[in-house]
Formats: sequence, structure tokens, C-alpha cells
Amino acid sequence: MNVNQAEMMCRAAKGTFYEAIGEAIKIGALAQTTDLKIIQASTKPGYDAACMSVKTHWRTLYGRGKKGVMAVAGGLALAIAIKAMPAVHIIIAILAAAGAIWFMVAKTENERSLVRAKAELLPELDRAFAEGRYYRAS
Repeated sequence: MNVNQAEMMCRAAKGTFYEAIGEAIKIGALAQTTDLKIIQASTKPGYDAACMSVKTHWRTLYGRGKKGVMAVAGGLALAIAIKAMPAVHIIIAILAAAGAIWFMVAKTENERSLVRAKAELLPELDRAFAEGRYYRAS
């Protein structure tokens, strides 16, 4: 309900939908109007642009994780190829696969939250600006 508190919270959570909402708050404050159409026309593109940076952040992390899982799989293949006792390698490979699955679930959840925030939070944010519930600190 308090846009100013939401703005402060959004600065703390990078790589989530909070970052995108924070950017929409910044742009909505710069509009300096209470006309809902103008506010919607300014906050939506700002939110979408911030969503792209959040998705890029997760895509980068996913790429690094994928390289790590491939390195673990390669180590397991080498351990089996030289006929070493691969028990430790198998355990590490299972842990790496579990981490990759967890990361895929977290990435999917993050992308889902971006879509839900656009549908649920962004219209409420626009109404807060239109009703004058945001005050700009000088």
C-alpha cells in the first residue's frame, strides 16, 4: 500500500521481480502526473526493460551452471574410462544434477513471478501514483 516503502524494498532484491517493480516506480515518479493513462504508458515499458535485465541475469547464471554440470559429467566419464573407483565421482555427479534441477525450478519460478507481478502489481502501482499515494522526498 505504501509506494515509498516498496521502493526501498525493491533496491535490496536484485535479480527478482522486485528489481523490475523498482524501475517502474522510478519511472512512474518521473512522470509527475496523476493521469492514469500517462502513468501506465510510462511504467509498463520501464517494467518490461527491467524484466529483460533480470532474465539476462538468470540466463547468465544458468549458462555457468550448465558448464559446471558438464565438467562434472566429463570428470565422471574420465573416472570410468581409467577404471578408477568412481563412487565419489558418481556422488558428486548426483549432487550436481540435483543442483541443476533446483536451479531450473528456481529460474522457472522467477520468470513466472515476473509475469504475475506485471499482471497483479503493476496495475496497483499505477493506481497508487494516480491516487497520489507516492510522495517524492526532496
